[in-house]
Amino acid sequence: MSWRSESPFTVGFRAYVGFWFHCSPNPYMNRFQITPEEWALEALFGESFARYRARVRRWL
Repeated sequence: MSWRSESPFTVGFRAYVGFWFHCSPNPYMNRFQITPEEWALEALFGESFARYRARVRRWL
């Protein structure tokens, strides 16, 4: 794949997608890191973790 393009649309689209991909890691973190981690903690600690999660916000 060549990074050189004759089309201004292609260059603009790649810049737009690249900007959001690099500057917005939160959706990735929520889906692939935090949710599985919460499942593991709930399996490990059970009701204790459920009470903790009800008392404390997700983002401190």
